Amino acid sequence: MPEGIGNVRSYFWVQKASFAFMLEMFAFISGYLFAYQINELKKKITFRSLLKDKFKRLIIPCIVFSVLYAAIFYDKFPGFISFVYKICSGIGHMWFLNMLFWCFLGTYLLLKIKIREGVKIVLLFLLSIFSFIPLPFQMTSTLYYMFFFYLSFLVFRNKETLINKFANVKSIIIF
Repeated sequence: MPEGIGNVRSYFWVQKASFAFMLEMFAFISGYLFAYQINELKKKITFRSLLKDKFKRLIIPCIVFSVLYAAIFYDKFPGFISFVYKICSGIGHMWFLNMLFWCFLGTYLLLKIKIREGVKIVLLFLLSIFSFIPLPFQMTSTLYYMFFFYLSFLVFRNKETLINKFANVKSIIIF
């Protein structure tokens, strides 16, 4: 609690609510911007170009900053293979870079699968429930955040329909 500020109970709940969905909103916004690139900018994306671009923008910084993080905060290093694995998975706060990498690739692949969007969302929701299953390279956290990432992709694609459906203020507040 900052000094000189009275205890306001509603601030406590605002803080809790804002932290409760912080990373989910980050994944949601990332997916929305990815949809914007593909749909509005008509950016031609192939799996190879996406893999190369996102590796350069997400995985390389993850490795570089994980090494710096380890150099600053680690007193004792684990074995070489374990250390390389941790570096590649993202040490400390770098884990989200790998998670985003897999979200981009997963969304690209989901767009190529020819099943109804509703089925994809239900499957992603079920996978998010099972995000406790241990998988390598932050794929476990991807199971959870992929739901938000892909959902925002669909929100962008269907924004006209959503705007028409929720055109009045009361509907927007309820939504």
